[in-house]
Amino acid sequence: MSEVYVEVASLEAAARSAESASDEADGIRVTAETNSVEEAMEGSVAASTVESATEAVDALGTRLRNVLSEFSSALTVAKEGYSLTTGPTSISQRLTGRQAADGDMGTDREVEGV
Repeated sequence: MSEVYVEVASLEAAARSAESASDEADGIRVTAETNSVEEAMEGSVAASTVESATEAVDALGTRLRNVLSEFSSALTVAKEGYSLTTGPTSISQRLTGRQAADGDMGTDREVEGV
């Protein structure tokens, strides 16, 4: 049997950290720094490669920011959900031999303290 204990303060701290990281990821932009390289090498294969790489890095920075922001929101929602319970909350999972044989991994759940 495995148990999961949720500490609401940890969820809140993780949400703040993820949001802070999202703000930092918003600053990942290399386009401005590479414009001079592209201009100096105009028409060359290297210039188009720099342009493609720049666009890819900027797009990844945007995706990273969005994912971190969504993760922060999910943690906040989880924290709010756990905050609604009265008393400590733990979730226990038991896996019976039959469930393992059937490929049913953990549908027999007990929720305590809810």
